[in-house]
Amino acid sequence: MFTQYTFHSFRIGLVTMILVMAVSVAPAQVKGSAASKNKANELEPLNMLVLGDSIMWGQGLRDRDKFRNVTYVKGYIEAAPLPDGVADVVISNGVINLAVNKAKVFREASRLLGPGGRFAISDIVTEVQLPENIVCNSTLWAACIGGAAQQDNYCRAIEAAGLRLVKVEDNPQYQFISDNAKGASRKFGVKSISLLAVKP
Repeated sequence: MFTQYTFHSFRIGLVTMILVMAVSVAPAQVKGSAASKNKANELEPLNMLVLGDSIMWGQGLRDRDKFRNVTYVKGYIEAAPLPDGVADVVISNGVINLAVNKAKVFREASRLLGPGGRFAISDIVTEVQLPENIVCNSTLWAACIGGAAQQDNYCRAIEAAGLRLVKVEDNPQYQFISDNAKGASRKFGVKSISLLAVKP
């Protein structure tokens, strides 16, 4: 998922620390993103922090698969227990739409990035503002639709957090599964996007 939707057209370059904003992520899910080319054009493992509120499962898989460069940190994406400027890259795949206060998440991502750091994510957004009956539908929240923000507002909140948008593109290959989700997608323009932003 990370490689397919977040990094399919974004080259992150040479980095030292990558931070994954997640709910619960297994190391195998970020294996494709866990390396960076050095000056000799050779792949080197990245140091990776995975931030989430459910980490025991991921820790077990990390230890089993010997991902020694992956550290799990228990916390929330709105308030990470990590120092300022800890990451060169912050990535997230379909998680921020589940946060009630997205502006706070973007401010936290900006805080965690050092100068020149990159914010590379994919998420669910809408073309029009969702009505209250959709936003208050717990089933559609679980389907990553109820919490989706209107795309222009979403992008403005990222820029208000001090990040400069570089690229935004749709992911038309992303398909919703349930009939309710498909209906909402057609009616309100709910879709997956990938975007890249940079901290000046």
